Amino acid sequence: MFDFQHAAAALGEVIGTLLLMAALVAVLEVVLYLILVRWRHIRLALPIMLVAPAAMGIAVFYIYPLLWELNVSFTKMNLSHFVAPGFLGIGTGKNDLFLGLQNYINVFTAPVLQQATFWQLLLQTII
Repeated sequence: MFDFQHAAAALGEVIGTLLLMAALVAVLEVVLYLILVRWRHIRLALPIMLVAPAAMGIAVFYIYPLLWELNVSFTKMNLSHFVAPGFLGIGTGKNDLFLGLQNYINVFTAPVLQQATFWQLLLQTII
């Protein structure tokens, strides 16, 4: 059955996120205007100001997930044990999640990589 309370809460979070993003873009534009137009008198200030929010959005939506996955890769978190890992899984409770480089060692020494070659796996990834 459809739960209107959860839908309203989710809609509230989406609206809050959009308002936060709009406020951050407005602050970015004001700062760029003050720096580029008022202080530096740069002739190409308008194109820079128009591209800056998109560039910042792309950077945030690409860089943040990469850093998150790098953080998770040092922990023993998986789909059956999914918790907020914290920073490198340290201090997340009685069972710390931090494994260090053990995940990377397992990737290169596990039977999956010993049975298949790099090129076979690359071809399967491409296909």
